[in-house]
Amino acid sequence: ATAAVREANNAANFIRAIDQKTGIKVEVLSGIEEARLIGLAASHGCGTKGVTTLNIDIGGGSTEVSIFRDGQPITLLSMKLGAVGLTERFLTSDPPRSKEVNELRSEIHSALERPARELQEFEWDNVTGTSGTILAIGSALRLQAAGDQMVRPAQTVIRLRDLSAFNNTLASMTVAERRDAARLSVRQIGRAHV
Repeated sequence: ATAAVREANNAANFIRAIDQKTGIKVEVLSGIEEARLIGLAASHGCGTKGVTTLNIDIGGGSTEVSIFRDGQPITLLSMKLGAVGLTERFLTSDPPRSKEVNELRSEIHSALERPARELQEFEWDNVTGTSGTILAIGSALRLQAAGDQMVRPAQTVIRLRDLSAFNNTLASMTVAERRDAARLSVRQIGRAHV
């Protein structure tokens, strides 16, 4: 289990209930162990021998950043910055008010100050992203660029200027509009794998 269970007030009860009902023993991973496992998978699935890769994984309750080279971790970071948690804390209006969006951005900026300083001492050749959040963003951006053509989520390049523009677009949408955009991306991903 990851951030959702790590942060839950009833984590022990939840874990006990799963064990009692299914016999499955749940292990709650620390944020650093989560970063290590995700980074290891990304380095094996997306990495190239001799190449240093920074991986970003944006989950619902946390974001993990890792740097790996040849399957070995160089640094591992975990931050309490998750898409669901931040949305629930900051975006209470539908569509969000600009004050809410500004407060959300300020929170993210503040939370990233220390990790950004730590990452400055390292170098990397590639940046990869894992998680449904990043795949959905990549697919939505490819969908915008490709029109109605099929979209493959893997190997999508996300450029900072495109991500910035997309963030601004999402910030002005209602929850239903954002959900529709995500559904469209998911349908497009499904068609690409057929």
